[in-house]
Amino acid sequence: DHRDLHSFPTRRSSDLCARTYAIRQNDLPEEEETLSLVSTKDYSYVKGVLENIFSMLKIKDVTFVPNAQKDFLTAQTSATIKIGDQTVGFIGLLQQGISSAVDAQGSIVVAEL
Repeated sequence: DHRDLHSFPTRRSSDLCARTYAIRQNDLPEEEETLSLVSTKDYSYVKGVLENIFSMLKIKDVTFVPNAQKDFLTAQTSATIKIGDQTVGFIGLLQQGISSAVDAQGSIVVAEL
């Protein structure tokens, strides 16, 4: 059963947002709130969804720089998302080993803003 993100009802807006924590040497972890997307649609489809979101929010100067350089994404099907010179996120196809480890049927595209 291939369902996409929009197929799941959301109970509250926080279902798509989460806090991430980056470990810092000799300090408390750095906390950041993010918007994450997971989809079984292909990379081009998810990239188009993000482009439409930016357009609807009237955010200009958005670029998708190829190869997000994330260990868990395939280099050929990933990108760093930038607004002007500022990096705001990433998008990409999960490495096959990771998709298999979570018993996913087919490819998984993830994005984080």
